[in-house]
Amino acid sequence: DRSIDGSTLTCDLSSYTPGNSYTLTFTVTNGSSDAEWLTDISIAFPAGVIVNGSTDFEGGSAPLVTNNETGDGVTVTWIDPEGGYGNIHGNESATATVDITVSSGFGGDMTLNWHLVGDQWGSDPHELDGQIVIPQEGEAITWISLSETSGSVGPQESNDVTVYFNSNDLEWGNIYTCEIHVTDDLGGNVTVIPVTLNYNGDDFNNNNIIPLKNELAANYPNPFNPTTTIKYGLKSDSNVNLAIYNLKGQLVKTLVNKHQKAGYHKIVWNGKDNNGKTASSGVYFFRINAGKFTSTKKMIMLK
Repeated sequence: DRSIDGSTLTCDLSSYTPGNSYTLTFTVTNGSSDAEWLTDISIAFPAGVIVNGSTDFEGGSAPLVTNNETGDGVTVTWIDPEGGYGNIHGNESATATVDITVSSGFGGDMTLNWHLVGDQWGSDPHELDGQIVIPQEGEAITWISLSETSGSVGPQESNDVTVYFNSNDLEWGNIYTCEIHVTDDLGGNVTVIPVTLNYNGDDFNNNNIIPLKNELAANYPNPFNPTTTIKYGLKSDSNVNLAIYNLKGQLVKTLVNKHQKAGYHKIVWNGKDNNGKTASSGVYFFRINAGKFTSTKKMIMLK
């Protein structure tokens, strides 16, 4: 009834940054409770992750020896060099290191597919598969995606890749930037394509375009002196109140207080209060109430 059920492979790297090099420490544990031994370990690295070298799995009854495979997107394998029944016995653990360089064009989760093989005696499973997922450090970019993120294009050939934009979670009124990196099969040559998404277009006051949700944009400019523009969108006809408040919560200026059609709208605050006096420099808040929608943002007047 021998099997390798319960065996695991783990990695010590919690996150990565494109363009950096790392030494990964892998730990394999033979979870067999009935004396099946591990004979083979393999780890497949994705394209864009360059393997520079590896060490043997040490710590078991004897080492499992690396095949020393190097290159971009390769699979590194460790075996019993004697061709026997395996060198990592039940309940034993062993570690190995792999030196990698992550291409500057690589992004998103780094998924490492692994495969463990036992000595084939007894009951299944004698082989196990799993994944190690290492996230990219920093906040993931969700507003842009590609129809393809890997593939092969030969000399004098072309391939169309569709770029998708998603503004659902973006802050209206902001500008978002990123880069698309196209890397050759050796990871040496990188073509950088800059991308800018201006979620602050010229569709305001054009009621032929209806937003999918109510929104209040950051004012622009901010800080400002003496005027600034506030933009907002209504997904349906609403009674709208848009007003300026000081740090004490006191009303300074009512900008909008009326029923408005669905669509995009904007209004300029000239820096004056409801009495026509110029407001003093400092921090202010502008708040919109439109039906059940309420949003507040901060702005700074400088003189």
